[in-house]
Amino acid sequence: MIAGTLTMSIIVPCSCGKKLRIKDQLAGKRIKCPGCGTALSAPAVMNEEPEAPSHELAGTGAKAKDACKHEGEPFFWGDPNAVGGQIIALSDDCLYMAELDEKEFKRAQAALGKRAPVGEVLDEAKVIIPFDLMHQVQSNLHHRFIDVTWQGRKEKEKTETNLLCADQDARDAILDALQGRLGWRRQVVEYTRLRAVWPPLVLIVLMGFITLCGVLAASHPETDGGTKVVRTNWLGAIFAWTFNFFGPVGMALLGTPFMLGGVIWLVMRLINPPLMLTLTPRPGPRANKRSSR
Repeated sequence: MIAGTLTMSIIVPCSCGKKLRIKDQLAGKRIKCPGCGTALSAPAVMNEEPEAPSHELAGTGAKAKDACKHEGEPFFWGDPNAVGGQIIALSDDCLYMAELDEKEFKRAQAALGKRAPVGEVLDEAKVIIPFDLMHQVQSNLHHRFIDVTWQGRKEKEKTETNLLCADQDARDAILDALQGRLGWRRQVVEYTRLRAVWPPLVLIVLMGFITLCGVLAASHPETDGGTKVVRTNWLGAIFAWTFNFFGPVGMALLGTPFMLGGVIWLVMRLINPPLMLTLTPRPGPRANKRSSR
């Protein structure tokens, strides 16, 4: 046996699927993934002895084992910068997103910090998505959004719910926690520029067409020598009032900001094509770990 200090390495997982091995001298510092460029926080080296399991979790029952399974893992993330406060939390079988006022936000954080059941603390959450109803989880790693595609048991169409995370670190932690609970496969794909530009192109063309129709309708009124556009039903009356009020120039100015927004979106996606991380069920029987419970 060689006496002295043993140099250790730390494994830091990245949301793109890579596992970075770093020296312990970098513990607690910020590093950058060479694969996708994501900024990561290296965990600090812990010298303390692990605490003994609490009496509440001790036991041989299924409930105790299930509680121990995720003990120590983050399961809720708060964003105090949202209006009032937003909390995203994971129970053993559901994802919760709650928008709370300042008082309720602090109360919920304190309760969840004491490992109170998520379903009891956030029972009136704005969004509650059972894991077994999820079809896909996706995020552009250049942003801090997570898109969850799911379908209710009585719904005929899928729903896409957008989660706005506090920052990219919280986004990565939520994605890692979801993957651990769902047991799904992870895939990271960088879009080609051709694939990246078609959504903003569709928006630009659509808004350009609507603006052109508005300008033509306001320029060519359908009255007998009059100067106003007239319609008989209520929907036509709304459009007629809009055309008459703004006129050709006004209609052009009204549509320009939307087309300009589409152009800015297109340029941004050309400069920085989306780097999409996707979680999907593994082939075969649904790989949701909670579906058998």
